[in-house]
Amino acid sequence: MVGDSGRALKTTDHGYTWTAINTGVSSKLENVTFSTNNLGWIVGDNGTILKTSDGGNSWLLNNSFSEYHFDWVTFTSDSVGWIVGTLGSILKTVNAGASWELVPSGTTVDLRMIYFKDPNHGYIVGDSGTVLLYDTSYVTSVNKKQTNVKYGNFEIYQNYPNPFNPNTLIRFNLPFSSNVKIEVFNSLGEKVKELLNEQRSAGSYDLNFNSSGLASGVYFYRIEAKSIDSKSEFRDSKKMVLLK
Repeated sequence: MVGDSGRALKTTDHGYTWTAINTGVSSKLENVTFSTNNLGWIVGDNGTILKTSDGGNSWLLNNSFSEYHFDWVTFTSDSVGWIVGTLGSILKTVNAGASWELVPSGTTVDLRMIYFKDPNHGYIVGDSGTVLLYDTSYVTSVNKKQTNVKYGNFEIYQNYPNPFNPNTLIRFNLPFSSNVKIEVFNSLGEKVKELLNEQRSAGSYDLNFNSSGLASGVYFYRIEAKSIDSKSEFRDSKKMVLLK
């Protein structure tokens, strides 16, 4: 079991006695799972992903996703695993945790738990009554008819963290393949950076904004998106605060 301040305990006698394990981190740890007696993972705050190959005697840290807080980790095989957490984050590995890929979820609510009935059918639950279904048979059938694929609505979300320094994450959602432009303006309405200006397929995206060269203050980011068939357009802007 795991808990606050990087604490982890291990039992080998059905829980009658517990031994403290050194994880090497001080972040709050949320969940632990083992796919074999020796191969295990722990996830927690500040993007913490820990892996052990020796039954928990030593742990290797991966914090490539430090902007998220992870709540749950599970593996459907020795090599395929999933992690869920804040801001709708879903990570997947197909190489036993050697690398992790961020999978678009279509939501920014905090995701709390993931469960797989089998390798092809999974469920994720989160805040605000969110329930997500992973079904490979459904995805395959949808992909055969790309013209009918739709991913929610056009939307751009509040950046996280906010206030920020120097980096912040901007997430947006496209229901159709679209031409997308995202720009940053200062409080006087002057454009200071263009973050994106290209065609993107339908889906949910994370865009990192680095404020290098900008002074502290209030800024606005604006999205302009138009579907490839020009039948749908979307414009929106949000405020963010840079504190140095």
